[in-house]
Amino acid sequence: MAIERIPMERLSQLAKRNKEFRWPTRATRNRLEPVCSPRFDPAFKITSTDNIFTLGSCFANSIAVELRTLGLKVFPEDIKKDIPPEFRTNNLDFHYTPKNILQSLKWALEPDKINTRQNCYIKMNDGLFFDPTLGHKVPGKKQTLDQINKSYTKSYRSILKCNVIIITLGLIECIFDKDTGIYLENWPGDVSNDEELAKYEIQILDHEEVSSTLSEIYKLLSEFLPNNFNLILTVSPVPLASTFRNCDVLVANSYSKSVLRTATEGFSKNHKNVDYLPVYESVSYSDRMASWDTDLRHPSQFIVQLNMLRMLKAYLIGAEDNNLLTDRLKTIEEQVIDYEKEFQASWPEQLRAFRADFSGAEKNLTEYVNKSEKLIEIQNQEINRLNQLIELMKQKAF
Repeated sequence: MAIERIPMERLSQLAKRNKEFRWPTRATRNRLEPVCSPRFDPAFKITSTDNIFTLGSCFANSIAVELRTLGLKVFPEDIKKDIPPEFRTNNLDFHYTPKNILQSLKWALEPDKINTRQNCYIKMNDGLFFDPTLGHKVPGKKQTLDQINKSYTKSYRSILKCNVIIITLGLIECIFDKDTGIYLENWPGDVSNDEELAKYEIQILDHEEVSSTLSEIYKLLSEFLPNNFNLILTVSPVPLASTFRNCDVLVANSYSKSVLRTATEGFSKNHKNVDYLPVYESVSYSDRMASWDTDLRHPSQFIVQLNMLRMLKAYLIGAEDNNLLTDRLKTIEEQVIDYEKEFQASWPEQLRAFRADFSGAEKNLTEYVNKSEKLIEIQNQEINRLNQLIELMKQKAF
Protein backbone atom coordinates (compact mmCIF):
# COMPACT_ATOMS: atom_id res chain seq x y z
CA MET A 1 0.00 0.00 0.00
CA ALA A 2 1.38 3.41 -0.97
CA ILE A 3 2.30 5.73 1.91
CA GLU A 4 1.94 8.72 -0.43
CA ARG A 5 0.22 9.41 -3.74
CA ILE A 6 1.85 12.36 -5.50
CA PRO A 7 0.46 14.06 -8.63
CA MET A 8 2.86 14.05 -11.57
CA GLU A 9 4.68 17.33 -12.17
CA ARG A 10 7.55 18.74 -14.19
CA LEU A 11 11.06 18.57 -12.77
CA SER A 12 11.22 22.36 -12.67
CA GLN A 13 8.15 22.42 -10.40
CA LEU A 14 9.58 19.64 -8.27
CA ALA A 15 12.82 21.57 -7.80
CA LYS A 16 10.91 24.65 -6.64
CA ARG A 17 8.94 22.61 -4.11
CA ASN A 18 11.87 20.56 -2.82
CA LYS A 19 15.37 21.93 -3.31
CA GLU A 20 16.85 18.74 -1.80
CA PHE A 21 15.25 16.41 -4.35
CA ARG A 22 18.62 15.56 -5.96
CA TRP A 23 21.38 13.48 -4.37
CA PRO A 24 24.30 15.73 -3.30
CA THR A 25 27.55 15.91 -5.27
CA ARG A 26 31.03 17.23 -4.53
CA ALA A 27 30.67 20.04 -7.07
CA THR A 28 29.68 22.33 -4.20
CA ARG A 29 29.62 22.15 -0.41
CA ASN A 30 27.06 19.47 0.32
CA ARG A 31 24.99 18.15 3.22
CA LEU A 32 26.37 14.61 2.90
CA GLU A 33 30.16 14.70 3.34
CA PRO A 34 31.85 14.41 5.69
CA VAL A 35 28.98 15.06 8.10
CA CYS A 36 25.47 14.27 6.90
CA SER A 37 22.80 16.84 7.80
CA PRO A 38 19.53 15.75 6.18
CA ARG A 39 16.65 18.19 6.03
CA PHE A 40 13.61 17.68 8.24
CA ASP A 41 10.42 19.72 8.53
CA PRO A 42 8.94 19.97 12.05
CA ALA A 43 5.16 19.66 12.18
CA PHE A 44 5.06 21.28 15.64
CA LYS A 45 7.15 23.38 18.02
CA ILE A 46 8.65 22.81 21.47
CA THR A 47 8.71 25.49 24.17
CA SER A 48 11.17 25.79 27.03
CA THR A 49 8.32 24.97 29.45
CA ASP A 50 7.35 21.70 27.77
CA ASN A 51 7.94 18.42 29.59
CA ILE A 52 9.76 15.90 27.39
CA PHE A 53 9.72 12.12 27.88
CA THR A 54 12.39 9.98 26.23
CA LEU A 55 12.00 6.24 25.85
CA GLY A 56 13.64 3.38 23.98
CA SER A 57 17.13 2.12 23.22
CA CYS A 58 20.47 3.48 24.42
CA PHE A 59 20.27 6.32 21.92
CA ALA A 60 17.18 7.63 23.73
CA ASN A 61 19.39 8.08 26.79
CA SER A 62 21.94 10.01 24.69
CA ILE A 63 19.12 12.31 23.58
CA ALA A 64 17.95 12.82 27.16
CA VAL A 65 21.46 13.74 28.34
CA GLU A 66 21.84 16.39 25.63
CA LEU A 67 18.39 17.89 26.26
CA ARG A 68 19.04 18.14 30.00
CA THR A 69 22.37 19.82 29.32
CA LEU A 70 20.48 22.57 27.53
CA GLY A 71 18.18 23.09 30.49
CA LEU A 72 15.04 21.36 29.21
CA LYS A 73 12.80 19.33 31.51
CA VAL A 74 13.25 15.68 30.60
CA PHE A 75 11.58 12.59 32.06
CA PRO A 76 11.75 9.92 33.36
CA GLU A 77 14.25 10.97 35.97
CA ASP A 78 17.38 8.86 36.32
CA ILE A 79 16.75 6.72 39.41
CA LYS A 80 19.82 4.47 39.14
CA LYS A 81 21.31 6.19 42.20
CA ASP A 82 18.43 4.71 44.24
CA ILE A 83 19.08 1.18 42.94
CA PRO A 84 21.40 -1.20 44.87
CA PRO A 85 24.91 -0.90 43.32
CA GLU A 86 25.10 -4.51 42.18
CA PHE A 87 22.09 -3.98 39.89
CA ARG A 88 23.23 -0.72 38.31
CA THR A 89 24.08 -0.99 34.63
CA ASN A 90 23.93 1.61 31.87
CA ASN A 91 21.19 -0.32 30.07
CA LEU A 92 19.08 -1.14 33.14
CA ASP A 93 16.03 0.69 31.80
CA PHE A 94 16.71 0.60 28.05
CA HIS A 95 14.01 -0.87 25.80
CA TYR A 96 15.36 -1.94 22.44
CA THR A 97 12.35 -3.30 20.54
CA PRO A 98 8.92 -1.79 19.82
CA LYS A 99 7.35 -4.62 21.83
CA ASN A 100 9.41 -3.82 24.93
CA ILE A 101 8.60 -0.13 24.63
CA LEU A 102 4.88 -0.90 24.51
CA GLN A 103 5.14 -3.20 27.55
CA SER A 104 6.94 -0.55 29.61
CA LEU A 105 4.15 1.92 28.92
CA LYS A 106 1.47 -0.66 29.74
CA TRP A 107 3.06 -1.54 33.08
CA ALA A 108 3.02 2.17 33.92
CA LEU A 109 -0.37 3.16 32.52
CA GLU A 110 -2.62 0.09 32.48
CA PRO A 111 -1.00 -2.66 34.58
CA ASP A 112 -4.23 -4.64 34.83
CA LYS A 113 -4.09 -5.40 31.10
CA ILE A 114 -0.64 -7.01 31.02
CA ASN A 115 1.07 -9.87 32.82
CA THR A 116 3.32 -8.83 35.69
CA ARG A 117 7.09 -8.77 35.59
CA GLN A 118 7.16 -11.05 38.62
CA ASN A 119 5.69 -13.90 36.58
CA CYS A 120 8.84 -13.78 34.40
CA TYR A 121 11.28 -14.12 37.31
CA ILE A 122 13.63 -17.09 37.08
CA LYS A 123 14.26 -18.86 40.42
CA MET A 124 17.88 -19.82 41.05
CA ASN A 125 19.19 -22.80 43.02
CA ASP A 126 20.33 -20.55 45.88
CA GLY A 127 16.84 -19.15 46.40
CA LEU A 128 17.62 -15.89 44.57
CA PHE A 129 15.75 -14.67 41.49
CA PHE A 130 16.78 -13.31 38.11
CA ASP A 131 14.55 -10.75 36.35
CA PRO A 132 14.89 -10.95 32.53
CA THR A 133 12.55 -7.97 32.03
CA LEU A 134 15.31 -5.54 33.10
CA GLY A 135 18.87 -5.18 31.84
CA HIS A 136 20.63 -6.06 35.09
CA LYS A 137 23.32 -8.76 35.27
CA VAL A 138 22.98 -10.40 38.69
CA PRO A 139 20.24 -12.28 40.59
CA GLY A 140 18.84 -10.99 43.85
CA LYS A 141 16.16 -11.36 46.46
CA LYS A 142 12.61 -11.22 45.14
CA GLN A 143 11.77 -8.24 47.37
CA THR A 144 14.73 -6.31 45.91
CA LEU A 145 13.71 -7.02 42.32
CA ASP A 146 10.10 -6.10 43.13
CA GLN A 147 11.23 -2.75 44.54
CA ILE A 148 13.40 -1.99 41.48
CA ASN A 149 10.49 -2.71 39.17
CA LYS A 150 8.12 -0.66 41.31
CA SER A 151 10.52 2.29 41.17
CA TYR A 152 10.84 2.14 37.39
CA THR A 153 7.10 1.75 36.88
CA LYS A 154 6.52 4.81 39.08
CA SER A 155 9.13 6.83 37.19
CA TYR A 156 7.50 5.92 33.88
CA ARG A 157 4.18 7.27 35.09
CA SER A 158 5.78 10.72 34.82
CA ILE A 159 4.85 10.48 31.13
CA LEU A 160 1.39 11.62 32.22
CA LYS A 161 2.69 15.17 32.73
CA CYS A 162 4.61 15.28 29.44
CA ASN A 163 3.38 16.65 26.13
CA VAL A 164 6.44 15.85 23.97
CA ILE A 165 7.42 12.19 23.66
CA ILE A 166 10.64 11.04 21.96
CA ILE A 167 10.84 7.31 21.19
CA THR A 168 13.95 5.65 19.78
CA LEU A 169 13.51 2.24 18.15
CA GLY A 170 16.57 0.00 18.33
CA LEU A 171 16.06 -3.47 16.86
CA ILE A 172 13.52 -6.15 15.90
CA GLU A 173 15.06 -9.34 17.35
CA CYS A 174 12.91 -10.13 20.40
CA ILE A 175 13.21 -12.64 23.25
CA PHE A 176 9.69 -13.91 23.99
CA ASP A 177 8.41 -15.74 27.07
CA LYS A 178 5.70 -18.03 25.70
CA ASP A 179 4.22 -18.77 29.14
CA THR A 180 3.62 -15.15 30.13
CA GLY A 181 3.35 -13.46 26.71
CA ILE A 182 6.06 -10.99 27.79
CA TYR A 183 9.01 -9.79 25.71
CA LEU A 184 12.24 -9.86 27.69
CA GLU A 185 15.10 -7.36 27.87
CA ASN A 186 17.70 -9.79 29.17
CA TRP A 187 18.99 -13.11 27.85
CA PRO A 188 17.69 -15.94 30.12
CA GLY A 189 19.91 -18.63 28.62
CA ASP A 190 22.75 -18.29 31.13
CA VAL A 191 20.49 -18.82 34.15
CA SER A 192 18.09 -21.45 32.74
CA ASN A 193 18.51 -25.17 32.14
CA ASP A 194 17.60 -26.81 28.83
CA GLU A 195 14.11 -27.70 30.01
CA GLU A 196 13.38 -24.14 31.12
CA LEU A 197 14.74 -22.71 27.87
CA ALA A 198 11.90 -24.43 26.00
CA LYS A 199 9.52 -21.74 27.24
CA TYR A 200 11.43 -19.01 25.35
CA GLU A 201 11.76 -18.23 21.66
CA ILE A 202 13.35 -15.60 19.45
CA GLN A 203 10.96 -13.58 17.31
CA ILE A 204 12.17 -11.57 14.32
CA LEU A 205 9.56 -8.87 13.75
CA ASP A 206 8.44 -7.83 10.28
CA HIS A 207 7.20 -4.47 8.99
CA GLU A 208 3.55 -5.23 9.67
CA GLU A 209 4.17 -6.17 13.32
CA VAL A 210 6.32 -3.10 13.99
CA SER A 211 3.67 -0.87 12.41
CA SER A 212 0.86 -2.44 14.44
CA THR A 213 2.91 -2.06 17.64
CA LEU A 214 3.50 1.62 16.88
CA SER A 215 -0.27 1.96 16.48
CA GLU A 216 -0.80 0.36 19.90
CA ILE A 217 1.72 2.74 21.46
CA TYR A 218 0.00 5.72 19.85
CA LYS A 219 -3.43 4.53 20.99
CA LEU A 220 -2.18 4.15 24.55
CA LEU A 221 -0.63 7.62 24.57
CA SER A 222 -3.80 9.11 23.10
CA GLU A 223 -5.88 7.60 25.91
CA PHE A 224 -3.71 8.88 28.76
CA LEU A 225 -1.98 12.04 27.53
CA PRO A 226 -3.43 15.49 26.75
CA ASN A 227 -4.87 15.95 23.27
CA ASN A 228 -2.04 18.29 22.33
CA PHE A 229 0.79 15.76 22.84
CA ASN A 230 3.39 15.40 20.09
CA LEU A 231 5.59 12.46 19.26
CA ILE A 232 9.06 12.35 17.70
CA LEU A 233 10.23 8.98 16.38
CA THR A 234 13.86 8.14 15.78
CA VAL A 235 15.66 4.97 14.74
CA SER A 236 18.82 4.25 16.68
CA PRO A 237 21.91 4.10 14.46
CA VAL A 238 23.57 1.74 16.97
CA PRO A 239 23.92 -1.61 15.16
CA LEU A 240 23.28 -5.07 16.56
CA ALA A 241 26.16 -6.28 18.73
CA SER A 242 25.26 -9.83 17.71
CA THR A 243 22.36 -11.64 16.05
CA PHE A 244 20.26 -14.68 16.94
CA ARG A 245 19.76 -15.39 13.25
CA ASN A 246 21.89 -17.72 11.14
CA CYS A 247 23.41 -14.97 8.99
CA ASP A 248 26.10 -12.32 9.11
CA VAL A 249 25.29 -9.73 11.78
CA LEU A 250 25.89 -7.05 9.13
CA VAL A 251 23.04 -8.49 7.05
CA ALA A 252 20.81 -8.98 10.09
CA ASN A 253 21.39 -5.38 11.18
CA SER A 254 20.53 -4.07 7.72
CA TYR A 255 17.19 -5.88 7.83
CA SER A 256 16.51 -4.73 11.39
CA LYS A 257 17.08 -1.06 10.67
CA SER A 258 15.26 -1.22 7.32
CA VAL A 259 12.11 -2.62 8.95
CA LEU A 260 12.16 0.01 11.69
CA ARG A 261 12.89 2.79 9.23
CA THR A 262 10.08 1.92 6.80
CA ALA A 263 7.60 1.46 9.65
CA THR A 264 8.41 4.88 11.17
CA GLU A 265 8.13 6.55 7.76
CA GLY A 266 4.65 5.24 7.09
CA PHE A 267 3.50 5.86 10.66
CA SER A 268 4.69 9.47 10.75
CA LYS A 269 3.03 10.17 7.40
CA ASN A 270 -0.32 9.01 8.80
CA HIS A 271 -0.30 11.12 11.99
CA LYS A 272 -0.11 14.92 12.03
CA ASN A 273 1.38 15.06 15.53
CA VAL A 274 4.15 12.52 14.77
CA ASP A 275 7.51 13.51 13.26
CA TYR A 276 10.36 11.33 12.11
CA LEU A 277 13.76 12.79 13.02
CA PRO A 278 16.48 11.53 10.61
CA VAL A 279 19.21 10.85 13.17
CA TYR A 280 19.78 7.37 11.74
CA GLU A 281 20.56 8.82 8.31
CA SER A 282 22.84 11.49 9.72
CA VAL A 283 25.00 9.02 11.62
CA SER A 284 24.94 6.27 8.99
CA TYR A 285 25.79 8.50 6.00
CA SER A 286 28.46 10.58 7.73
CA ASP A 287 32.14 9.80 7.45
CA ARG A 288 32.86 7.01 9.96
CA MET A 289 35.71 8.92 11.61
CA ALA A 290 33.26 11.69 12.50
CA SER A 291 30.20 9.65 13.42
CA TRP A 292 31.39 6.58 15.35
CA ASP A 293 33.13 6.03 18.65
CA THR A 294 36.15 3.74 18.90
CA ASP A 295 33.96 0.64 19.40
CA LEU A 296 32.43 1.21 15.90
CA ARG A 297 28.94 0.74 17.39
CA HIS A 298 28.08 3.82 19.38
CA PRO A 299 27.74 7.27 17.78
CA SER A 300 30.38 9.81 18.69
CA GLN A 301 29.52 12.54 21.16
CA PHE A 302 30.07 15.02 18.35
CA ILE A 303 27.43 13.49 16.04
CA VAL A 304 24.91 13.12 18.88
CA GLN A 305 25.36 16.76 19.86
CA LEU A 306 25.12 17.86 16.25
CA ASN A 307 21.77 16.15 15.78
CA MET A 308 20.29 17.29 19.07
CA LEU A 309 21.34 20.89 18.44
CA ARG A 310 19.93 20.76 14.90
CA MET A 311 16.69 19.34 16.31
CA LEU A 312 16.34 22.08 18.92
CA LYS A 313 17.26 24.80 16.44
CA ALA A 314 14.33 23.63 14.28
CA TYR A 315 11.82 22.74 17.02
CA LEU A 316 12.48 25.03 19.97
CA ILE A 317 10.61 28.33 20.06
CA GLY A 318 13.09 31.11 20.87
CA ALA A 319 16.08 28.90 20.04
CA GLU A 320 17.96 31.94 18.75
CA ASP A 321 17.64 33.56 22.19
CA ASN A 322 19.07 30.58 24.06
CA ASN A 323 22.70 31.60 24.59
CA LEU A 324 23.86 28.11 25.55
CA LEU A 325 22.22 26.63 22.47
CA THR A 326 23.62 29.25 20.07
CA ASP A 327 27.12 28.97 21.57
CA ARG A 328 27.12 25.18 21.24
CA LEU A 329 25.74 25.42 17.71
CA LYS A 330 28.59 27.73 16.77
CA THR A 331 31.13 25.30 18.27
CA ILE A 332 29.58 22.35 16.42
CA GLU A 333 29.56 24.27 13.13
CA GLU A 334 33.27 25.03 13.58
CA GLN A 335 33.90 21.33 14.15
CA VAL A 336 31.98 20.48 10.97
CA ILE A 337 34.20 22.88 9.00
CA ASP A 338 37.30 21.26 10.52
CA TYR A 339 36.01 17.82 9.54
CA GLU A 340 35.39 19.08 6.01
CA LYS A 341 38.95 20.39 5.67
CA GLU A 342 40.46 17.12 6.90
CA PHE A 343 38.11 15.09 4.73
CA GLN A 344 38.89 17.05 1.56
CA ALA A 345 42.63 16.85 2.23
CA SER A 346 42.36 13.07 2.10
CA TRP A 347 40.84 13.04 -1.39
CA PRO A 348 42.88 11.92 -4.40
CA GLU A 349 43.96 14.80 -6.62
CA GLN A 350 41.30 14.12 -9.25
CA LEU A 351 38.50 14.22 -6.63
CA ARG A 352 39.80 17.47 -5.13
CA ALA A 353 39.71 18.95 -8.61
CA PHE A 354 36.09 17.90 -8.93
CA ARG A 355 35.35 19.86 -5.74
CA ALA A 356 35.59 23.08 -7.78
CA ASP A 357 32.46 24.87 -8.85
CA PHE A 358 31.48 23.66 -12.33
CA SER A 359 28.35 25.74 -12.64
CA GLY A 360 29.42 27.09 -16.06
CA ALA A 361 31.22 23.98 -17.26
CA GLU A 362 28.41 22.69 -19.44
CA LYS A 363 28.07 26.02 -21.26
CA ASN A 364 31.83 26.25 -21.80
CA LEU A 365 31.98 22.69 -23.08
CA THR A 366 29.25 23.43 -25.62
CA GLU A 367 31.22 26.47 -26.85
CA TYR A 368 34.39 24.39 -27.17
CA VAL A 369 32.55 21.72 -29.16
CA ASN A 370 31.12 24.32 -31.54
CA LYS A 371 34.54 25.94 -32.04
CA SER A 372 36.13 22.54 -32.66
CA GLU A 373 33.52 21.67 -35.27
CA LYS A 374 34.13 24.98 -37.05
CA LEU A 375 37.90 24.40 -37.01
CA ILE A 376 37.43 20.91 -38.43
CA GLU A 377 35.19 22.32 -41.18
CA ILE A 378 37.80 25.01 -42.08
CA GLN A 379 40.57 22.40 -42.03
CA ASN A 380 38.64 20.11 -44.37
CA GLN A 381 38.00 23.03 -46.74
CA GLU A 382 41.75 23.82 -46.81
CA ILE A 383 42.60 20.17 -47.47
CA ASN A 384 40.14 20.07 -50.36
CA ARG A 385 41.64 23.32 -51.78
CA LEU A 386 45.18 21.91 -51.60
CA ASN A 387 44.11 18.64 -53.23
CA GLN A 388 42.54 20.58 -56.10
CA LEU A 389 45.74 22.65 -56.47
CA ILE A 390 47.85 19.46 -56.61
CA GLU A 391 45.62 17.95 -59.31
CA LEU A 392 45.87 21.14 -61.36
CA MET A 393 49.66 21.13 -61.16
CA LYS A 394 49.76 17.46 -62.26
CA GLN A 395 47.65 18.26 -65.32
CA LYS A 396 50.00 21.12 -66.34
CA ALA A 397 53.04 18.87 -65.95
CA PHE A 398 51.71 16.46 -68.57
